Amino acid sequence: MDLRSVNLNLLTALDVLVGEGNVTRAGQRLGLSQPAMSNVLGQLRRLLDDPILVRSGRGMAPTPRALELVGPVRKALAELERALTVDQGFAAARSDRVFRIAAMDHAWVTLLPRLARRIADEAPGVRIDLVPYVQGDAAADLESGVLDAAVAVGRRHGRGAGFRRAELYDDNFDCLVRKDHPIVKRRLTLARFVECGHVVASPSGRRGGLVDRALKQRGLQRRVHVIVSNFAAAPFVVAQTDLITTIPRGVARPFAEMLDLRVFPPPVAIEGGPWFLIWHQRSERDPAEDWLRARILEIGAGLRGTT
Repeated sequence: MDLRSVNLNLLTALDVLVGEGNVTRAGQRLGLSQPAMSNVLGQLRRLLDDPILVRSGRGMAPTPRALELVGPVRKALAELERALTVDQGFAAARSDRVFRIAAMDHAWVTLLPRLARRIADEAPGVRIDLVPYVQGDAAADLESGVLDAAVAVGRRHGRGAGFRRAELYDDNFDCLVRKDHPIVKRRLTLARFVECGHVVASPSGRRGGLVDRALKQRGLQRRVHVIVSNFAAAPFVVAQTDLITTIPRGVARPFAEMLDLRVFPPPVAIEGGPWFLIWHQRSERDPAEDWLRARILEIGAGLRGTT
């Protein structure tokens, strides 16, 4: 393909079409009418000899070819934007930039509401696309430019060549039970903790974790009745059962207030870990990404000592 014959605006359109999965919404983001956006899609289909979007259920889904192309296209567009804006700074109040962040679900409760509030005040046209954090995928997507940043817990994350990270905060753990629990009254003893059935939040679906390792050191084990894939689901199960859950404090406290649950310190020492903001060195000269990182780091600093 001779790039001199390619309208580079089509690459921006490809990025938006794959991101939205909808011709009308893509047109709205690009300031085009629905017929004009359909015409752009037709040009892309002819250029790439691929449908780009196909019917899937009630909506549209990107083709494998479109998904294969969008990573390199986003990286190229980001590099071009950096080259053109590196000396101009980032006009947050006038920007319509879309930032893509991968995060473990704890950050969805602690960081995201605060970040959304900051962005609404400072940059109302900016959008945050938050996706689940998957370690290998996040590293590859940060490197390619598909992701702008990631938030994860534990020192094993963000240590590869070319990656940068900054500590946000440490998180401790709380136990939650419903207020009228039949056996957990004024305090949660280790004996009661082991006696209760447990709800475990495990994205991987595995039963073992920090709590189980701490109990094993004492020759004890707990009875796991329910496994959920994220921290936010566990309090809802606890609210309607006699089960107990042990989850990060930053998630436990808001849901305890919302669902009228009782909060106890774990009766066994559980070592948490630091939460990190992670990015790739390729983005360090991008004023927009620097602006985003500064906001997340400010929020993380404000959370220290409260989680």
